[in-house]
Amino acid sequence: MVCRECGAEVGPEHVDGAKRLARCPGCGAFIRVSRERLKLMEGTGGVVTRVTPPSCPLCEDRGFLLLELQKDDHRYTYVFKCVCERGREEKRAWPQLPARLAAHLLEKRSKEIDLGDVPGF
Repeated sequence: MVCRECGAEVGPEHVDGAKRLARCPGCGAFIRVSRERLKLMEGTGGVVTRVTPPSCPLCEDRGFLLLELQKDDHRYTYVFKCVCERGREEKRAWPQLPARLAAHLLEKRSKEIDLGDVPGF
């Protein structure tokens, strides 16, 4: 598994199995590890292979996105339903990801953006 903050490799030795929390050796960020990922990491010595790539590049088939948006000097974390099939099936009362923001994310391929960069947002 790779830390999305700094790109460091996070192996099974960095995971507290009881809490399913990993601590990145590079930046110290905490990473929540799913039961499935933990089983894969323990069973394969830390090497995790995905058989099929996710069909949605935005949410990676989860149906929702956690986005850190910055407006002026303040950062906010928002949860949006994705625009994909899985997001449309999501029952929780989260707002739908605006189409302009989805297009911008697909163009930038980054989940950290400045709202000033999104036209009309």
